Order: sequence, then structure tokens, then C-alpha cells
Amino acid sequence: MKRYLPWPALMVLLALLLNGCAGTPVIRTDAIEKNQSVKIYTTENRVLEGLITEKTVEGLTIVNAGDHQSYQVALDNIRRIEKSRTLYDYTANPVSPAEVEKYKGNKNTLGYATGGAIFGGLAGILVGLPIWLAADNPPPLFVGGATAVVGSIYMARKGIQRDREVALDRVRYIRLQQTLEREKNAENQRLEELKRQKEELESRLKQKKKETDTP
Repeated sequence: MKRYLPWPALMVLLALLLNGCAGTPVIRTDAIEKNQSVKIYTTENRVLEGLITEKTVEGLTIVNAGDHQSYQVALDNIRRIEKSRTLYDYTANPVSPAEVEKYKGNKNTLGYATGGAIFGGLAGILVGLPIWLAADNPPPLFVGGATAVVGSIYMARKGIQRDREVALDRVRYIRLQQTLEREKNAENQRLEELKRQKEELESRLKQKKKETDTP
């Protein structure tokens, strides 16, 4: 009698794998990473939302989107941390999904999907092989193909997420360079203004001295 791995079981496996991709909005403090966009609820009933710029054993440093200031929050003062629905750059300005998509490639998506298909297919064959041999009449390798599809979809989603992270880092870097360039230009303008004021003052002093020396 032929024994097939039930398709409902495959669908359950697919659902479990894909469900594992969807992260809960609540984050443990030990799972926080640098450059992560979060919302922190403190024990003092204060809410800070923005970008994590530093993580130590004592606490977290976050640039707050509300005032673009940096705050250090001790771990003991953190009541709850959630993933922010908004992505932020290094100065806690929002980054739109459209801007991320503008710089997103598909290198990791393709690579992860290919690896997932290979791994999933091999896993399906290894798991199903004893069942096939016990059936005396092994069915086609549809189980290996099915698990290859599951693995490909699962890893492709991981790859898409990685490509988005790379694109977000690029947006942040570009914005940082633009901010530094603006600050540099502003400083140059300030120095030019100081130079102009100095020259104007020296000119007035010379003119005044000239008038004083004139009999």
C-alpha cells in the first residue's frame, strides 16, 4: 500500500514556518540590537520612540523622535519594549517604506531562496525516505519537491527582510552624509561671515585712525 505524507501536514508545516517569520511587536531587552527602531515604555510612564544607538549591560541609548535628543535608559527602568511601526535614521527622522524600496536589491532574496529550496528538498527526502522504503512501492519525490518549495518561500522571506535591512542602512548612511555636508557648509558660511565682520571692523579702525591722524 502506498504511503504518502499527507498534504495537510505539509500545509501545517508551511504555516508554521511562515508564521515564524512574523515577529511579535514585543521585544526582550536581551534581544535588542543596535540601529533598531523601537518604542520604549519606562517605569516612570514615559514613552521614547526612535533609534537604538548603543546597548550596554547597564542599559540602552536611544535617539528620541520627539525631540531628536539622545537618552540613556537603564534596563531596570524599562517596563516594555516594542518594535516601532516606523523606521528611523540616525537622527530619529522617519524613513518611508518607499525610500527603502528605492535602494532595495534582491541579492539576498535570490540567494536565500535558492539555499532554502536546496535545504528543504534534502530535508524532505531524508525525512520521507524511511516511509518510502517501508511502502514497498515508493511514490515520486513529491515530498522533497514540496519541502523545497516550503524552504524556498521561508528563506526568500528572510532574504527579503535582509535586503530591506541593507537598503535601510544605505538610506541612513546617505542621510548622515547629507547631514554632515549641511553642517560643514553651515560652518563654512559661519567662518566666512566672521571673516567678513573682522575685515569690516579692521577697515573701520583704519578709517578712524586715519581721521584721527589727520590735522
